[in-house]
Amino acid sequence: MKKLILLLMLLILITKVEANTVTGYVYVEVVNSPPEITSLSLADPYEDKDLLCNVDFKDEKSSITIFYKWYKNNQFMENKITNTLPKDSFTRDDVITCSVLPYDGYQYGQEKNVSVTILPVSLTTKAQTTVLNLISSRDISSKDLEGNSITGIAIANIKENPTPLFNYLIYILITLLLLLTIVNLKRHLNIKHLS
Repeated sequence: MKKLILLLMLLILITKVEANTVTGYVYVEVVNSPPEITSLSLADPYEDKDLLCNVDFKDEKSSITIFYKWYKNNQFMENKITNTLPKDSFTRDDVITCSVLPYDGYQYGQEKNVSVTILPVSLTTKAQTTVLNLISSRDISSKDLEGNSITGIAIANIKENPTPLFNYLIYILITLLLLLTIVNLKRHLNIKHLS
């Protein structure tokens, strides 16, 4: 009971002290951490494709500036300052390095780099390109209703020009007929051979 009375007296005393006005200043220092590169990679290092330097970062700000520098076989490449290095800037077996420096408007982060050796065009890619060119294909690029990019290869547009699709179907039909003829010929030869 004595404790309860003491607690009540203390609360009354605190209430009286709070009634007096006290003025003071609070200083707040906002600390900015430098931006940090969390992931760095070079996509599609083939001699027939542009080289893309992919960067992920961590910072208080959602958008920062990334400065790019490119090197070919350890030699600095002037005027190459974007995240894409055009395919005419390198050849097979060149060692390409992408160096990035992040900046958030207040501080620079640590510079990082990644290197790859340029690979020859794969035979599959060349074969696909040849077949697609034969059937009148073309690269397409568009945007969906939300504004996202859509890219791909259109083999033929029947509304614009039905001829390439028709030619492709004829090609498939002829190939199938040849295969059937070969199979029938083999059966015929096997039957005569048995008699």
